[in-house]
Amino acid sequence: IITGVLAFIFILTWILGFWFALRTIIAIDNPKQHIDGERPESTFYPANLFNLKFSDALGCTKAMTTVQFNKHYATIPENPDEIAQQLTLEQMKTMYIAALKLKRSVMAYKATMVWVCVGGVIWLLHLVSI
Repeated sequence: IITGVLAFIFILTWILGFWFALRTIIAIDNPKQHIDGERPESTFYPANLFNLKFSDALGCTKAMTTVQFNKHYATIPENPDEIAQQLTLEQMKTMYIAALKLKRSVMAYKATMVWVCVGGVIWLLHLVSI
């Protein structure tokens, strides 16, 4: 029974470690959605500036912007208060991404350490039973 429980924990921690590591390197959808309160439109980093297709992910990139350069340039704020708001929004989005990726990295590390330790215990139990 102990071997079965250890084997289950071994497999579960491997899956969790892999999942957290994978989630760490995957891009985060839209960090603006996670910022509470009233906030401006994200001018400095517009999420939908490109409409990418499956072929673009394969490296056959023919994607063009969804907005022409001059139209996008016209949306960049000139007022110092608006610029400060945009920079604050971008800072908050960046910190959300950094905090989330750090948490996922730590969880991947912890799951991997448990996986290695449980694997060591299983190996030692196997050596003792021989």
